[in-house]
Amino acid sequence: MITKFWPILIPVFVGLAAYGYTRWDAGSAPNAVVEATTDLGTHDNNKLVTTKVRIHNAGRIDLVLSQFSVSCASCLTFSVPGAVDNVVTLASGEAITVDARIIVHGVPEKPFAVGLYCKSNDPRQPELHVTFTARVRGRLIAVPPSLDVGTLKPGEVVTRQIEIRDISLDEPFQLGRMETLPHVRVYPTSRTPSDGTSSGEFGKHVITLAIEVTGPLAGPTEVGLVRGDLLIYQHERGDAAITIPIRGEVPARITVTPPAVVLPRASSAGADYTAECKVTSTIAGHGPIALVKVPPELTVSPISQPDDGHYRIEWRADQRPPVGELRSVGIRFRVGTDEFDVPVRCLIPGAP
Repeated sequence: MITKFWPILIPVFVGLAAYGYTRWDAGSAPNAVVEATTDLGTHDNNKLVTTKVRIHNAGRIDLVLSQFSVSCASCLTFSVPGAVDNVVTLASGEAITVDARIIVHGVPEKPFAVGLYCKSNDPRQPELHVTFTARVRGRLIAVPPSLDVGTLKPGEVVTRQIEIRDISLDEPFQLGRMETLPHVRVYPTSRTPSDGTSSGEFGKHVITLAIEVTGPLAGPTEVGLVRGDLLIYQHERGDAAITIPIRGEVPARITVTPPAVVLPRASSAGADYTAECKVTSTIAGHGPIALVKVPPELTVSPISQPDDGHYRIEWRADQRPPVGELRSVGIRFRVGTDEFDVPVRCLIPGAP
């Protein structure tokens, strides 16, 4: 009677035996339990993110983990507690927590992923894989990223253009207030698409800004510097959405060499109470260079032509200060409409 059921019973017995064997084998072997994927969320490009990975041995015998490695050495570093020579052993029921430090980088259009791997003696998982995923937050970029207007003249106005591009922002960028230097004026000249919406694709949403920079006015012997940032805010947001450095300079209208005269000078004959001073102008057609004021302590005389700006300066012997006392005076020059002082100092070394 039973024999006629053998074709049916044999596969059942084989299946039950195989199931029982696998259950016995899994229970008597190491059993590595770890989350295969860790989602890190959304972050700015090149953001450092720290996380932890827990590996648990749910088997009945020791779990041996070895040869830890990563898919990108510049993106992921880690530390395994208790590891010796890149090997760690977990007894039954024991677990370790691996500290991982990940630099999320890439573009918003492509999800970021990096892997941590190790070998194991778990027969079901001879190699463990843990994948860290993240998304790169969309951002604004400026093209070019900074503005260098070079060398300007005092009061000269130059205009440059900068594009503000949306790289896959989660929402359309709405231009808010802009803050910058007093002698810089900024205004938008165009926007694409014209309805102000964001397409989420590079270069599709562009705001073009015109930037007018006026050469700052400074003293005749001072360099006028253009040093500052353009801060662009999104509408109703607290922090600046993007910062654009602005650089440039206005050369001094007058150069003095040396900028200050210090006496006495050392010479082969001893102390020398004379020096030379050269005054030049960077402005064409500036007119003659004239002496306006000479203090009584000094004698100032032109070396060549009276108005070419090359002078010999001498501290008069009968006006020299006592030993150890600093005396400072100034010579006033005029170049065109500019007047300025050149300091002259005298200090005779030694105790009084």
